Amino acid sequence: MIIDQLVLEVTRRCNMRCSHCLRGDAQAIDMSREVLDRVFSQVSRVSSLTVSGGEPSMAVPVIKDMIDAIRRHNVEVGSFFVVTNGKTSPEVAKRFAYTLMDLYALCDSWEDGCGGLTVSGDAWHEEVDIPSIYGGLSFFLKDTRHGPTSVDGVINTGRAAQFSLGIRKPSTIAKWEVEEWDGEIGVQETVYVSAQGNVISDCDQSYETIDGESFGNVLTEDLQTIIKQNTVAEDVS
Repeated sequence: MIIDQLVLEVTRRCNMRCSHCLRGDAQAIDMSREVLDRVFSQVSRVSSLTVSGGEPSMAVPVIKDMIDAIRRHNVEVGSFFVVTNGKTSPEVAKRFAYTLMDLYALCDSWEDGCGGLTVSGDAWHEEVDIPSIYGGLSFFLKDTRHGPTSVDGVINTGRAAQFSLGIRKPSTIAKWEVEEWDGEIGVQETVYVSAQGNVISDCDQSYETIDGESFGNVLTEDLQTIIKQNTVAEDVS
């Protein structure tokens, strides 16, 4: 199976409590090796891999396990994207950067310049001194910060809904559109896998929605089966 946009929620832990967070309150949950193995055993290529959270820099061991699973199953990865809040210690930032360098070495399609590492930057995150090690990474997006720049961009779910900050309605969770290439299915939209293995088609949802409205769980079903059973395509058997 080929996935255009795979988002892995490597952790639900976070070192901040932002009032605008669409996820909700942090949880002491990391993605397990079993979930990672179940995902990558079903996938031959990922065009763009997003390492999500929570705060990804707090889950360096999980990212290392993810890299091991990619290698073990010979999965091709085009590029990756990851956002950090930049609030970890220098030592953690160093381990995080070195681990992302290993992930970078696996990628084969950076020519579009659409991936890399960036730091949260919006009206709700205070300015941080970006760790110097990030600036030395070829895939660090030096002039880019990720996040809503005004209340109009805040999605009304999670903590944002709790504090009445959100303006934008969460998007409707849709089924996938897929194609078949040489006997292999290709998923053109987002496939989001939560820390517990729940699978959904939209990354901009709260933990509550992800857990309550997922299409299935990779620990109890094959990822490919979950997608086939929740597709709008007519030619996938």
